[in-house]
Amino acid sequence: MNKILFVDDDPNLLNGIKRGLHALRSEWNMSFATNGSEALELLRASSVDIVVSDFQMPGMNGLELLSQIEFDYPNVIRVMLTGQADKVTYAQTANICHYFFWKPLKLDGFKRFLERIAGLNMILSDQELKQHLNALTSLPIHPDSYTKLTTCLDDLDSSSKLLAHIAGGDIALAMQLFKLTSSANFTLAGGISTLEDAVAYLDLDTIRSLFSARHVLTSGSLDACREFKLEQLQQHSFRVARLAEALIRETEDPGLVADAVLGSLLFDVGRLVLAHCLPEQYRQVIVLSAAEQISFKDAERRILKTDHAAVGGYLAALWGLPDPVIETIRQHNQKQPPVGPDVSAITKAVWHANRICQGDIGYSQEQYRILVKDKKWSGFLESVCSQAD
Repeated sequence: MNKILFVDDDPNLLNGIKRGLHALRSEWNMSFATNGSEALELLRASSVDIVVSDFQMPGMNGLELLSQIEFDYPNVIRVMLTGQADKVTYAQTANICHYFFWKPLKLDGFKRFLERIAGLNMILSDQELKQHLNALTSLPIHPDSYTKLTTCLDDLDSSSKLLAHIAGGDIALAMQLFKLTSSANFTLAGGISTLEDAVAYLDLDTIRSLFSARHVLTSGSLDACREFKLEQLQQHSFRVARLAEALIRETEDPGLVADAVLGSLLFDVGRLVLAHCLPEQYRQVIVLSAAEQISFKDAERRILKTDHAAVGGYLAALWGLPDPVIETIRQHNQKQPPVGPDVSAITKAVWHANRICQGDIGYSQEQYRILVKDKKWSGFLESVCSQAD
């Protein structure tokens, strides 16, 4: 059974949560503490999956408590419950917490959040990997994107549109923006599904505050980017996004374009996560794949007992990304096209676009023909595909 600990110095609020979530007692073992010291005692006595803490408490406040939990229990999912919707509080806590929920707590949205967290074990079962991912609160941005981000935020006349465009060119920055808005996906009607929505929700001044904190939005190592070919990874994602967008426009509802582009940008995020969190194992995967001429997926399963699709899908679910994007990340490297009544058009479009960009149209004849009719794609398609049946 999943375990959750609520910490707040207001007993009326705790009683309200207890009553509001009573129907979930068969799924969640709930504990309650009225201060930070009591919460730490409970954690020493029994492990929990999630800690939800108020920000303003006498003695040890929520930031101090969750910082201590991050240090002592890095695999615990940390949630801040606060009535202080100000930029300073957000910047202080953004790299400590996975989620923010605002007072008064909207129980319907919180229940959706708990449902998402309860399903994480279905994506990834390896406890060591899960501990790495639960402890991860940021991803390093490519140095070139970081420079563009710095320039954008230093310019007081910059627009949200420009920042969203920069984020659309960097996997890590896009993931980070969605993490910072993740709670909104559970509390807002319709949620947030585009980078433009995410930037608008945060607003540029808040993002400047987060950036000035330096520990929230950080630059990656240029040497690591070169060693793990992360720029090529991003360029491949951009090409897949363009083809997936074209397929959606031709065959599906154009309203799905935004999710298709986002899913394409992020579908390989698991590789970025492995390069950042487990660089030595990732090097072994690269060497094994090249030495034995086996697929990257097979090499990952030999070394890691899982693959980057599961790793990326887990982090995307943990960070609160839209469901279609999570599904796309999880299924993009299947050997055959994802099928079934529940598989989204976005997942299918990204799968085929990825295969076509790799020069493999074995299962994507129809999609290839759709794209090749458009003259603007002909040169690119000829360069990656030697022939089409």
